[in-house]
Amino acid sequence: MNCVVDIDENKYKELMKDLDKKTKDELIAELVSLKNKLKNCEETHNDLNEEFPLEIEDRYMNQLDKNPAAMVIHADGKIMYTNSSTNELIGVKNSKELIGKEVNDFVHPDFKEQNFKRIKELLKDKKPGEFTEETFLRNDGTPFNVIVKGFPIEFKKKKAILVEFWDITKIQKMYDALKESKKYYKTLLDSIDASVFMLDLDLKYISGNRILFERLNLKESDILGKHVSKILAENTAKAFSENALNVISNKQSITFDLEVNTKIGKSVYRVKLSPVLNDFGEIINVLGISNDITEQKNAVHELGYRDEKFRYLIEQADDAILKGDSAGNFTYVNPAAEFITGFSSEKLLTMNMSDLFSKDELSNKPLKYNLLEDGRSILMVRDIVISDGSTITVEMNSKKMLDGTYLCIMRDVSGRKM
Repeated sequence: MNCVVDIDENKYKELMKDLDKKTKDELIAELVSLKNKLKNCEETHNDLNEEFPLEIEDRYMNQLDKNPAAMVIHADGKIMYTNSSTNELIGVKNSKELIGKEVNDFVHPDFKEQNFKRIKELLKDKKPGEFTEETFLRNDGTPFNVIVKGFPIEFKKKKAILVEFWDITKIQKMYDALKESKKYYKTLLDSIDASVFMLDLDLKYISGNRILFERLNLKESDILGKHVSKILAENTAKAFSENALNVISNKQSITFDLEVNTKIGKSVYRVKLSPVLNDFGEIINVLGISNDITEQKNAVHELGYRDEKFRYLIEQADDAILKGDSAGNFTYVNPAAEFITGFSSEKLLTMNMSDLFSKDELSNKPLKYNLLEDGRSILMVRDIVISDGSTITVEMNSKKMLDGTYLCIMRDVSGRKM
């Protein structure tokens, strides 16, 4: 029976015009007729309802079978349906081995009470539950960890629960291993006599070791989540931030010294900031390591390269001694350097270390400032270009000093007479 009646607009207008002409009995008769039509429509709809849900159910079951999540339907405490993912996790060949069994037989004893409560709430509230962590049992009794969520449904004319769950045993093991790993590395970092910390890209502290908190004389909770400007003094924070932003911009490590005012006077810290990259080469954090070099600095000042006696020894040395800044520009040369290179001291002080080498020499043996930055001494035999354009072979021993400068001791090994 077709329950949709199309009314022609003109007929509708005529009907409205003739409405007043109709008797009460005629109107009642028409209402009765409409009521009978509606009744017939309802009966037809009910007849359709007997088959329509079965059609939906078949499609739905097909989707459940394809779902990678484990799916179980149970009613009155007994399993009515399982998909292939469930069968695989539980350890059975097919659903026949599970249908009809008590659903709580596959719930760990520690979670049975929680499971009963969850089922009761789902049936009462008639709303999907939240994901929770539980422990289920395989067919052989082996426990495994899951995250599980329930949905109240009607299944085969029964109030039932559709359960979706995922095995998280491997994830849980990885998480536990990660926690143990973190404990190990935290213990390791706390034993290092250097401040180690991590910053996010907004220059806020996100982690630090015991030495960091002790040197700043602050609790961990006072530092983490705070911008460096809230922790360090204004001038110190400014210099620190500029270097950190350079690391973020260039994705390269930077080492620099910071003077910090403390209760006992000025302290000097050598700070190395390095980029932390993800698998796509994107910088995600800044790693910092800071060492207190105050004693070394004081020792340098006490011994001092500017001490007259020490300078005298340098100037009397047979080996060329050249001092340069971080860019490789010479800032000091001794008389032996003039003799070996043929350049005057005035000329050398306008030159860069790279000016002493030919293009081929630099191409074959690049200057290794990166190794010097790591505090290593470099001993190499190289050919340098002297003032007359010829080359000689020298042995060079280079190192970065505590004051941030570079020192090179050069000896002529080409057989030229000194």
